Amino acid sequence: MTSRTDQLRALMNGTPAPSAGDRLRALTSAGGDTARGPLRRAYDAVVENVVGRGEVDTPGERLGQTINEMGRAFFPGVARGAAELAGLPGTISDLTDIPFERMGLLPGSEGSPFSGSSIRGLLNDATGGATEHRGETTAGRIAGTVGEFLPGAGGAGVRGLLAHGVAPGVASEAAGMATEGTALEPYARVAAALGAGVVAGPALGIRSPTVRTPGANSEQRQMAEFLQSQGIQPTAGQTSGSNFLRRIEGTTSARPDQIEDVTGAAMRSIGSTANRATPATLRAANAQIVDTMDAALAGVSITPTTSMAQNADDVVRMYLVEAPSATVVPRVRAMADEIIEAATNPTTAPIDLTTLRTWRSALGRLSQSNDEATRTAAHGLRRIIDDATDTALTAAGRSDDLSRLSQAREQYRNFLAVSDASTRAGSEAGVLSPAQLNQSIIRTQGREAYAVGRGTGLMETSRASGELLRSMPTVEAGGIRRLPYMSELGAGGAGAAMGAALGGMPGAVTGGLIGAALPPVGQALMRSRQVQSLLMNPQFAAGNATRAAPGLLANQPN
Repeated sequence: MTSRTDQLRALMNGTPAPSAGDRLRALTSAGGDTARGPLRRAYDAVVENVVGRGEVDTPGERLGQTINEMGRAFFPGVARGAAELAGLPGTISDLTDIPFERMGLLPGSEGSPFSGSSIRGLLNDATGGATEHRGETTAGRIAGTVGEFLPGAGGAGVRGLLAHGVAPGVASEAAGMATEGTALEPYARVAAALGAGVVAGPALGIRSPTVRTPGANSEQRQMAEFLQSQGIQPTAGQTSGSNFLRRIEGTTSARPDQIEDVTGAAMRSIGSTANRATPATLRAANAQIVDTMDAALAGVSITPTTSMAQNADDVVRMYLVEAPSATVVPRVRAMADEIIEAATNPTTAPIDLTTLRTWRSALGRLSQSNDEATRTAAHGLRRIIDDATDTALTAAGRSDDLSRLSQAREQYRNFLAVSDASTRAGSEAGVLSPAQLNQSIIRTQGREAYAVGRGTGLMETSRASGELLRSMPTVEAGGIRRLPYMSELGAGGAGAAMGAALGGMPGAVTGGLIGAALPPVGQALMRSRQVQSLLMNPQFAAGNATRAAPGLLANQPN
């Protein structure tokens, strides 16, 4: 709409006022003064940088040209890689025939019609040579090589495509360009592609779901797999039990990060997300477990049966036989008497939640007694009470509460072990070693249960970590004593001697420092994800390496 000012000015000058359409055309028309510039300049910028117009002289046009060149090289690369993947059996057959042909045992042939080279030839003829197009720019060449490696990495998910397609493709082409025109180029391409796959896979979290460490028996492998499922990473040396491998890994005892992982797994077993077994975290976990138990048992009472009373009496009789008279805890007998009284005297039944909670707390304390007979009696009475409450919940049709109660019971049994381990020497910071946890599991869940494997999941974690992560003996067969830092001292002395021979005292100091640093660096390398992934399952690593074969073959001229 024309403003009143424009209308007045037009009347004074004797010219009509410009309409809204006139002003819009003026703003978008080419050339002119500042009144016509903004929209037209924006339009020109889009055409020049996005669509492209004239010479390639703007950042946008150069980017677009690069993307176009990458696309023109990438898709033919994918076609070549797919052809080599499909023809891999035929290619292998051709390769195995070569020695026999050279020895004259087989007539020469043009090769299998189903080899990768033959399939690529068919694609080349069908597309007029488009599938053999290779980029000329750096970006185009890399894109084409990545395309060649992607089909071999297919089916491995996004991380697999990155680890076995993108990484080997980029590395192979970079190595090829660095050694281009030399005799090293083909070897550099192969080594870079294989090396990138080995490094990138573990770095992206691609690990074998099974352990096949050479030298490890089936039980050790199963324990290693279980620990991995719990977030604990044993090394190949610890899994196989090889003292030599453990020394060069620096795992003669459990590593600090492994001990932290064991602690974290123990805390998760009691329903806690904390990574330390401190008084505060244990109080919070205990409160949560008790609340879950009370909620599951709300409104439930139990009426002890004659069978339950007989079982309780049997537990106490055995306890009185096995326990020295001076160590007998009256509460054990009293609890059994309460169960027997409730079973034989209808006026005292049923037993309500408050009484059950009292019994549960008392049995929890008794299961941590220093006397093994007392602990055994506590485990026996707890099983009797648990069976009775399970029967009551089942009769009431409360299967969901029964499931929650079962989980809370396991957490509580684990809690008793974790809290016991947290009181042992060396655990003041809330970090639990495998040895501490193992002893506490035996103490709180029963030696017999531990021996036959009838315990909680934490018992399995404790057993496996205690077995695989145990410290190596300092005295080996033949009375050889291994002192701490022997490798560092030896390497430091050798380095100092070499340095002194080359540069006197300054050389000796420098050589000694470098020599002493080499063993820790080598051990860290041995513990790296890449090396451990290879050692824990060589077959898996080799299988991943074969994924690069189609890409390496596709990179060769047809």
